[in-house]
Amino acid sequence: MNPNNEQALRAARQGRSICRWLEDVTITGSYVVATSASLYFDIPAGKQVVIPHAFVGCESANEFMAGYIVGCSAIAGGGSPTQFHHAMHDHVGAGKVGTGHVVEDFIPPLVLKYSEGHRSVSMAVKATDTGTVCTFGWCGWFEDEGTLS
Repeated sequence: MNPNNEQALRAARQGRSICRWLEDVTITGSYVVATSASLYFDIPAGKQVVIPHAFVGCESANEFMAGYIVGCSAIAGGGSPTQFHHAMHDHVGAGKVGTGHVVEDFIPPLVLKYSEGHRSVSMAVKATDTGTVCTFGWCGWFEDEGTLS
């Protein structure tokens, strides 16, 4: 059993759960921080965001994509990004059937704190080239700083 399950359920019951993703979007060949409102989450003052899961998925045949969670120094995925883990990669061959997303479980979970200068959470992503279609996102919750639900 994942040790994050109890905390995630408690956060969901209290209305503090977060699930952000972008689906079937075209991304570039260089790492770019996604600034879509459906992906970033602004961290309220005095709070921290706990992220136990993230995923990436390449939707184009014979292509590649990669992504990672970033803490941003400004709201809405703006400012300077700080990478929080290694890049997750999804390679898709020419004979692609369906989608096979890569899911990363972080144990311990990632914790991004307002007091450490992070004003929002997003993802930086890149692909083989500018025509690659991808889906990516993350799930977690927010809570008072210094507590882990």
